[in-house]
Amino acid sequence: MIQTHTYTNITFCKATPNTAGHLLFRLLLLFLAGGLNSCDSSFLDRYPESELEENNFFKTVNDLETFSYGLYDLIPYAYDDNNSDNILTIHGDNDIETLLRGEISSYNTVAWDWSALRSINMMLAHLPDIQGDEREIRHYEGIGRFFRALFYWDKVKTFGAVPWYDKVLTTQDLKELYKPRDARETVMDRVIEDLEYAIAHTQETEDKTVLGKNEITALAARIALYEGTFRKYHTELIFQDRGTELLKKASQWAGQIMQKSQYSLVSIDEYASMFNDNRLEHNPEIIFYRKFDKISNVSNNAYTVCDYYWGMDYSLVCTFLNADGSRYTEIPNYEQHAMSEIFRNRDPRLSIVIAPPGWVNWDEKTPHIPKLSLGGFAQLKFYPARKELSLGWGATYTDLPIIRLAEIYLIYAEAKAELEELTQADLDLSLNLVRQRANLPALTIETANQKPDPWLAGQYYNITGKNRGILLEIMRERRVELACEGLRKDDLFRRKLGANLCRFIRQGLYIPALGPLDITGNGEADVAILWQSSPDDTQRYKGLRLYYLMDKNENGQTWYLEKGDHGHIQITSQNNNTRNFIEPCHYFYPIPYTEIVLNPNLKQMYGWQ
Repeated sequence: MIQTHTYTNITFCKATPNTAGHLLFRLLLLFLAGGLNSCDSSFLDRYPESELEENNFFKTVNDLETFSYGLYDLIPYAYDDNNSDNILTIHGDNDIETLLRGEISSYNTVAWDWSALRSINMMLAHLPDIQGDEREIRHYEGIGRFFRALFYWDKVKTFGAVPWYDKVLTTQDLKELYKPRDARETVMDRVIEDLEYAIAHTQETEDKTVLGKNEITALAARIALYEGTFRKYHTELIFQDRGTELLKKASQWAGQIMQKSQYSLVSIDEYASMFNDNRLEHNPEIIFYRKFDKISNVSNNAYTVCDYYWGMDYSLVCTFLNADGSRYTEIPNYEQHAMSEIFRNRDPRLSIVIAPPGWVNWDEKTPHIPKLSLGGFAQLKFYPARKELSLGWGATYTDLPIIRLAEIYLIYAEAKAELEELTQADLDLSLNLVRQRANLPALTIETANQKPDPWLAGQYYNITGKNRGILLEIMRERRVELACEGLRKDDLFRRKLGANLCRFIRQGLYIPALGPLDITGNGEADVAILWQSSPDDTQRYKGLRLYYLMDKNENGQTWYLEKGDHGHIQITSQNNNTRNFIEPCHYFYPIPYTEIVLNPNLKQMYGWQ
């Protein structure tokens, strides 16, 4: 399927991303990069050279465009907050749990894969061969340099310092192939240079699934905020610049998007549709998104967010304010609230992120009963709104946002606050618009800083200074507004809060006693929690979903109650005493041992062996 899209003074012919044609482009990209597989086990994925094929391919701007679509899979999207403290899961095999148990080493670490960088640098190397309008060529140079920035940002987040390469290496480049890591600042300086070039030279696009000036500017603001706050809070690492210039970039780039008249927040009534439907094309809040549709047979697996593998953590529930803007955690005995009390008179986003009592799924006839074995707080955000949007496992056709205006507002407010430049006018043009959408009262900097939330202060224990109170509230809004959008782990890591993954016990719903319990809020029992099974349970608790804390051999289940026969639901695997977050080691992964053998100039850092 071919569509023509008109950009600012430039017309491009675009193959629709994620179609069969796009798959062909990806295969072509891999072929030009040197093949689908390589017998060479070099640490830089040194594929066989294919200069003849490259030179025959890169001739026109359309060739650049075609090639660039094969790089779009580098752009992250998400529909959950796995590997963070927003999630309560019984499965202990995810990356973070494995890390916390000390089971990661240089022998089983994440991949040291550089094939995408070779493809990006190959595209950029062939720019002199391209015939066409100079502005169009510079546009795609900006696209290529954005992808290189994105690639390296991911590598820096994963490994810390890494080698910087801005050209296609061959087997003759021995000095480059066997170089040591470059300093993190060196690499990120190059990342910022690439982003600045991309912002200056790419054109605006009408299609929000295609990269252009606005999409790149928005994602650049995200990157700059991450690196700026990382440098400020990770005082154990030596940085000449503690992030000030990067925070200025973040606020500058966010401010540029805020000035664009085509973007605005949707109403709270339309809020859920940004995550559970397939109609993002004309949504004014969406800056960039990933398209999925049944016709093209391009799907995701967002169907699994609701009661498949995880529930949402109770600390996230507590982060949401009351409907009048007061703090939920200051209600007497809030920690012992029943499900119906938890959702009463709260920020309306709570019932969009987590299934409220009485919610009826489209494939159920009665109110949904969340799985207590997963904590009881079922993720609703990103669950498809209608049956026709999901045909089951791996066959969900909802669009997924990559970045939207609400995040830009929060980036702007946070960067300004960290720089101690935030004014009330700034706050009213950013964070307060996000709160206003949720019908919450506006914040004032003076009030927030005079009366910091003590519960939040415990969660974000290393936030200090004169803007402590307002920064706490900004982090509240980030956790609430961006829940399940894949950003929570980054927020913890950039602010040096990885220890929270072990410091706080993740837990679910409060259970007052064993026996029948009303979960759906209709005044009648839906489940019964029992110590152990007995022959008359089915008859005695007829129609109820039964849960047992012990099996017939007196062995505990994957979950238990905090106080034995009452208390919050807690997960056995997540409360194992062997879990530990080691600083600064666990903010990064080790380089694979095989790569160190291939290149002895690469050295492990941050305490890894």
